[in-house]
Amino acid sequence: MPVDWNAYRPDYFTINGRSFPDLQLDPTATILQNVGDTIFIFVANTGRAKHSLHFHGFHPEVIYSSDPWIQVGSAKDTWPMKPMSALLLQLVPDKLGRYSVHDHNLVAVSGGGVHPNGMFTIMEIQ
Repeated sequence: MPVDWNAYRPDYFTINGRSFPDLQLDPTATILQNVGDTIFIFVANTGRAKHSLHFHGFHPEVIYSSDPWIQVGSAKDTWPMKPMSALLLQLVPDKLGRYSVHDHNLVAVSGGGVHPNGMFTIMEIQ
């Protein structure tokens, strides 16, 4: 049966097929590292919606981008993610703590009317 994209209203967004808080149990989607570690984070938007990935506390650097508008070597805390795009980010944390990483699109950090849910995770730096 074909999808009627005009009537489609997504209510859940996921990272690796999971939503917050279950996402915290997925070792492939959580970041638990140490100050000074070099962390590589691969992000792919395989859906049809635009997303805006936001890191609290840090400014990851772009190592690779499939989007020609995102310059390799640039660093900031929020990255636009067009549908079917990918980023490879490098992060070297310089401070301890727990920091959220989430979509700045508020619909995507809620699910079924619950917030936080969806594309929201916690990065822990020891």
